Amino acid sequence: KKLGAKTVRQLSGVPICVAGGTVFESTLGAHFGAGKLPLKTIVLESAEKFDDIRAAITSGRCTAYTADVSQLGAIRSKLSRPSDFDILAEQISREPLAQLVRQDDPQFFDILRWTIFALIDAEELGITSRNVDAMTKSDNLDVQRLLGIMPGNGKALGLDESWAYNVIKGLGNYGELFEKNLGRDSLLKLDRGLNRLWNAGGLMYAPPLR
Repeated sequence: KKLGAKTVRQLSGVPICVAGGTVFESTLGAHFGAGKLPLKTIVLESAEKFDDIRAAITSGRCTAYTADVSQLGAIRSKLSRPSDFDILAEQISREPLAQLVRQDDPQFFDILRWTIFALIDAEELGITSRNVDAMTKSDNLDVQRLLGIMPGNGKALGLDESWAYNVIKGLGNYGELFEKNLGRDSLLKLDRGLNRLWNAGGLMYAPPLR
């Protein structure tokens, strides 16, 4: 934050730390090379050694550090003065993260996939952990299908018809989960960015649950 940089271009010529042998190292070189920007790289040993990364940042050895956004948030949360550091809104690559499941359990894959879709759908429909009970009385057919008032989705997944209701009631919709675990209510304080709903400037949408 002391540097006052708001764009990646403003990091030209300043010491940028990166973990060696990672995709972040090659992405950094490619981006600065494509823009013909001067690059001063300090290669650290490992992306897993958070103590070493923290020490390099805190000591001033690094003016900036590059990694995926979730890792940047985790590192910043471990600093003694996290408010002294910004995560630039500009991103030089797309590194989407997703859940990992066993290849030999297709039913669990389907359940997890459609649970994520249900959480996104709930946010778009305005269903939260606080109002989900009231929403069971909604006349909206999409709400009724999601919450199991109109049966079918649960049976298709081999679950109780109230599966989505139970998840939303216990954990919240996609937006609630993001803010609690990664966003403003978490230690990481990440901006939702492209994790916003499609109708709010992001990429998140769910196919119809029918």
